[in-house]
Amino acid sequence: MLKRGTNIITRADVLHAEVSDATHSYAPVSNELIIHTALEEFDKCGYKLIGENYMTEKNMQKFVGKFTLQHENPDMNMMFAFKNSYDKSMTAGISLGASVFVCTNGMITGEYTTIRKHTGSVNDVIKLGITEGIKKLYDNFEEIAKQTTRMKEIEMTKKTIAELVGNFYCNEAIITSRQLDVIKNELFEKESFSYGVTDSLYNVYQAVTHSLKKSHPNDYVKNHIDAHKFMLNEIK
Repeated sequence: MLKRGTNIITRADVLHAEVSDATHSYAPVSNELIIHTALEEFDKCGYKLIGENYMTEKNMQKFVGKFTLQHENPDMNMMFAFKNSYDKSMTAGISLGASVFVCTNGMITGEYTTIRKHTGSVNDVIKLGITEGIKKLYDNFEEIAKQTTRMKEIEMTKKTIAELVGNFYCNEAIITSRQLDVIKNELFEKESFSYGVTDSLYNVYQAVTHSLKKSHPNDYVKNHIDAHKFMLNEIK
């Protein structure tokens, strides 16, 4: 359980979820189309799939998926994420990012995002978006690697860490009170993982993304993108 009514599921569960019927104003996007298109493109580009994760809410109507793809980087692998819904509550979309070895925390940049309401030619748009996005996956990852190196170089005191986390919670509303507790434990008590650095901006980033594992499918991708954008302002 990630949150009330939110569960980790398998690829088979995602594929077998019943797709809603199309109407004159609603064109459903199937999880099968997203997943199979992505897998085909990974193969065409020569990317090795080394992991996948899926989550949904209790009614199996909202879905988030993450594919982890092998990279030679010593700390991270590439990541491709998607979101979708069968109840018209959430647009279909994809994003590019990275997955950290030690903790599987996601780093989603939002630099290449395709989001479409479920209308008209949405299936063609999503397929094209997946194809074009995966072509940009490697370059996007290389930029993330540069950003994380810079984050590790920025040292922080407990006071500046508290101020930054306070902004995440109070001003930006990116994290919830439950997630704030997770971050507090990570940064002011004991980190769950060893990141090779301490008291740096990178540690804050990882504490935040660790807490965002508890995000609802509605918010998962957006919260990660917002967190990444916020952190980039700290390294400019």
